[in-house]
Amino acid sequence: MECKQIFGLSIFIFLALVLVSAQQDLFIYYKLSCSYDNGEIVINSVEIELLNKAQKMFEGDYEINIMDGDKIIESILFEVPNVILYDEVDREGNIIDGGEIELNQIEFELYVPYYKDAKEIVIIKDSKELAREDVGMYSSENDSKEEVKKE
Repeated sequence: MECKQIFGLSIFIFLALVLVSAQQDLFIYYKLSCSYDNGEIVINSVEIELLNKAQKMFEGDYEINIMDGDKIIESILFEVPNVILYDEVDREGNIIDGGEIELNQIEFELYVPYYKDAKEIVIIKDSKELAREDVGMYSSENDSKEEVKKE
């Protein structure tokens, strides 16, 4: 009888742990697949991503504005990841030189916080608009009955 109670208690504790771990916060993001070419940025695609960890961007010269019409919901500074750091090593494995290489073209992804009332995402540098993408179809306040396809 005591063995059954221990087994039952073990099962209960296991299920409680599974439920607690499943209850962790999920963060919703727009995942922007982008192309960078000599200072110009193109947004190739947008998807919605659920992540279990908050995403941070390196602050830089570019700006993302999440828009609801003419109103900026949030503005985020970011850096294009087009710099590669490298080390030169000798035959013994000692670092003898190094530096960085700036790439003129690169494909990269940005994770931008989701807002239920967002209509567009705009990328700007030095007050010049580089890219604009309609995200209204992902909005939970979208009036249309159109279903968003999951990829």
